[in-house]
Amino acid sequence: MWCISVQNLSASVLSQVETLRALLSALRHAIEGLGTTDSSSVRHEGISALARLILQCPQAIFDVQIVSLWLPLLLLHMLDPVAKIRDKSTSSVAMCMVQLFKVNKILPEYISQCVFDALADQLLRSINEKMEANEDLIVMRTWGHIVGLLGRFILKSDLINALLKIPSVSTPIGL
Repeated sequence: MWCISVQNLSASVLSQVETLRALLSALRHAIEGLGTTDSSSVRHEGISALARLILQCPQAIFDVQIVSLWLPLLLLHMLDPVAKIRDKSTSSVAMCMVQLFKVNKILPEYISQCVFDALADQLLRSINEKMEANEDLIVMRTWGHIVGLLGRFILKSDLINALLKIPSVSTPIGL
C-alpha cells in the first residue's frame, strides 16, 4: 500500500479505466482486510493511497463507473473503531468534496446515489452503533459529510427522516 501511496503516476496512466480499477481493487482488498491479515496500518496506508489517487486524477476517480468502487469505503471507515483510520478517512472525505467541486460545479446525482446505496446497506447501522456507544462527535462529523454528499438527493429519498433523527438524538456537546 505504501508503494501505491508514494507513486507519482501521471494522470494519463491513472485515467485508464482498467489501470484505475486494478489499483482500486488492490486498495479495497487491503482496506477491507481481505488478505491474510487485518492490520490497521495496512488499512491506514490503503486510505492514504486512495486519498492520493483522488488528488492525482480527480476527473477519472469521480467517473460514474469508478466512484462506487471507493467512496463507500471512505464513508464506512469514517466510523472505524481505530482513531487514526477514522481521522484519515474523515479528512480524505473532506478533501474528496473539495476535489469533487473543482471537477464538477454541481453535485452529480450518481455521487449522491452511491452515498444513498452505502447508507441503505451498512452505513446507517454503523451510525446507530456509534450513537448507542455515545460517540456523538464521530457521528456528527460523519453525518455532516453524508448530508453534503447527498445534496438535493436527500429530498428525493426516504432517508431524510432517518438522517434528521441523528442530530436530534445526539447529545449536545458542552452546552
